[in-house]
Amino acid sequence: MYDDIVNLFIELVSKYNKNQSDKIQSSLEDEQIVFELVSAAGFRASHLTIGHLLGNYIHQDGEATGETYKINSHCPFKVISHSNNDYYFATGWLDCAWRVANNKDAEQLKKEIERSIPLAPIYLTPEEDSLIEFPPRVTDFALYPYFVDHVQDASELGFLSLGIHDYCGGAMERTRTSEKFSSIVCRKCCLRIAVPAAIKTYGELRQYMESKLLK
Repeated sequence: MYDDIVNLFIELVSKYNKNQSDKIQSSLEDEQIVFELVSAAGFRASHLTIGHLLGNYIHQDGEATGETYKINSHCPFKVISHSNNDYYFATGWLDCAWRVANNKDAEQLKKEIERSIPLAPIYLTPEEDSLIEFPPRVTDFALYPYFVDHVQDASELGFLSLGIHDYCGGAMERTRTSEKFSSIVCRKCCLRIAVPAAIKTYGELRQYMESKLLK
């Protein structure tokens, strides 16, 4: 799985390394290879462009220091989201993938693509209200800071901070409301969904909601 796109990406990185210049010239074919890699990793991107994204160094109190750094210091491409904004996390992930491709480590790259795929939305209502995972966070000081774990169907479904109510943007939590039931509640819009208290994982929640919505 992912063999074709990984091999094409490694070849692309090798080509760029051999033809380094002050002005990067990319082709539509090159951009398509990179776009397919980013898409395979679960990022919902609109397109790519040549350029660097800058991040801000942060004080311990959370304030910016005024100094910046390149998020994609190795990869010449940056990722653009469907809202036509710079896609910071996807660009950081792509830069890490570029570094792995520099080492021609196809197996690690395939593992990181699989690892990067986020939790598929869990639909909660006939109107397609859905639960998605919280946005991933950079692992500071790691060798590859944008290679992080995601919620999986097998992950335990807790009570506080289950994820995000998609589009609304509110955080969702679960509260025990009776012996047999809990409620999943959006803190922002107050959407409230009753589910069996016995549900233990995101996958079990998905199966329950699918069976309920199909009735």
